[in-house]
Amino acid sequence: MNEKLLSCPFCGAKVEMKHEFPADKLYSVWCENDNVCSVVCHTIERTEEMAAENWNTRYYPPEVQEVIEAAQRVVDCQAVFNGVFEAVEKLADKLDAYKEMEAKHETHD
Repeated sequence: MNEKLLSCPFCGAKVEMKHEFPADKLYSVWCENDNVCSVVCHTIERTEEMAAENWNTRYYPPEVQEVIEAAQRVVDCQAVFNGVFEAVEKLADKLDAYKEMEAKHETHD
């Protein structure tokens, strides 16, 4: 499975995915904290990746969701800024290389 499973939303423990009935496409995600939690989520999906996506979906109260979305916008802006910064660095490197080439060309004239 490529997608990482989020921890149990109730106790924070690690979880494990089991493919219990392959003919029925039934996947189950089990909380490994048997002593306290023992949450089990059954999902009928075509692939293990789809079952993992289903497990990883979390629902929050609207005010919490707003904070999560605002934080995601900050992360997205940071990614855009990093991309712009990298592009500017590449242009600066090309400009430096061009200046060096010009300087060498002038010394040969």
